[in-house]
Amino acid sequence: MNSSPKDVADARTEDRYVAQTTLEGTFGSSEVAIVDIGEHGAQMRHPVPIKLGAIARLTFSVPTETRQVRAQGTVVWSKLATKADASGKRDFFSGLRLDDSDGVIKEAIERLVSTNALRPDRNSLEKKKRMLAEKEKARQHGGVKFIGQRMRIPDDVILLVRQTRARLADNPAESVKWYNRAKFSLDQSGVQIHAREDVLAIWEYLERSVEIDIISRIIEET
Repeated sequence: MNSSPKDVADARTEDRYVAQTTLEGTFGSSEVAIVDIGEHGAQMRHPVPIKLGAIARLTFSVPTETRQVRAQGTVVWSKLATKADASGKRDFFSGLRLDDSDGVIKEAIERLVSTNALRPDRNSLEKKKRMLAEKEKARQHGGVKFIGQRMRIPDDVILLVRQTRARLADNPAESVKWYNRAKFSLDQSGVQIHAREDVLAIWEYLERSVEIDIISRIIEET
């Protein structure tokens, strides 16, 4: 995949903004609260589990405004909180890949930042770079365990990767964007990962929640 200067600029890993107040909303029929959000992704908290790979509309409101913000999202990772809250309950946390083709999320973020309902998570990008570099270093020294060829990959992960591959195959420009985003971030981190371009695009689209080796294996076995 060839990249122009514009592609490279667009491929820079985006900032995230952390909620400073309760931002309640819905994802499909599920009640959720936004933990952090960026133009193309969000983390949400919810009391009941949501299936990995689920596609639905994320809806929330900007405080002091009656207009609702809506964007299509795909669940790319989900987990149960490791610790209970003050009431003894353990919520679920899920990551969404958002489609903000009409710019509504970007506009909502700007309004939420202006009212101090969101603040930039200035440490997130540096943390991500450090974690990626440390992970690659451990990988080179045999410190990372990989799923062996005989170990079974969960069906929901297989389905998620296949759905993402089909989506990006139907949208070549989007696939180029996610590949460039991954490549730019890796170059900035000084990390070299040798993988197919479509694999890197899927990896980045899924917020790196699925290991590159697993994505490669799923594609090879499809």
